[in-house]
Amino acid sequence: MNNDDSRALVKYYVDLAEKRLVVNPLDPSPNGWSGQDFAAGMAAMSQWGYWFSAMAESDVTRGKVVMLPAPTWAGQRRDPTMTATGWVITAATKVPDAAWKVFEWYMGGQPAIDRAMSGWGVPALNSQMNLLPQQSDFQKKCYNVLQGELALNTPPLQFNPFIGEDVVLNAFNKYLDMYLRKSIKFDDLIKGMTTEVNQAIKDGISAAL
Repeated sequence: MNNDDSRALVKYYVDLAEKRLVVNPLDPSPNGWSGQDFAAGMAAMSQWGYWFSAMAESDVTRGKVVMLPAPTWAGQRRDPTMTATGWVITAATKVPDAAWKVFEWYMGGQPAIDRAMSGWGVPALNSQMNLLPQQSDFQKKCYNVLQGELALNTPPLQFNPFIGEDVVLNAFNKYLDMYLRKSIKFDDLIKGMTTEVNQAIKDGISAAL
């Protein structure tokens, strides 16, 4: 990780952890993840997508919560989809027709309709967009924010196909723990992360051959 921008990004999150502004290995989430902390009224802010609107307004937070557009970095409005989007069917499946029937049902049938009506994510089908809830003031504001973000038409982030989405985070948390305990320096954190992630990529490539 010799890229200055990458180092600055890691330092940004390290600084947040040092100031105890975010959950970290030494100050973990009391409920398992920040979304539940927010719904329980234990966190002032949580950064998730539109789908979180379905649980953000709990009995504890009702009337006290608002959804904001994505943060703006370097003066450019963008809001890329990051994770938890859609479904895939492996090309190696031995039952492609059956797999497609399940896919079509879950992503376009009644389960998709139920999710849309509850606000649990943006529908994959344009024909289901009108099902998104707009009854309460909170739901109306969330819907308006969503329309503004969709209008940005930001391309999705591209991830390394040879590692899982938790590889970088797990490596970061491992060395962040040591850094917060004052047992390593920031450069050691960067080096350790880089080594582990690079090895995971190599292992992933080998497994794919």
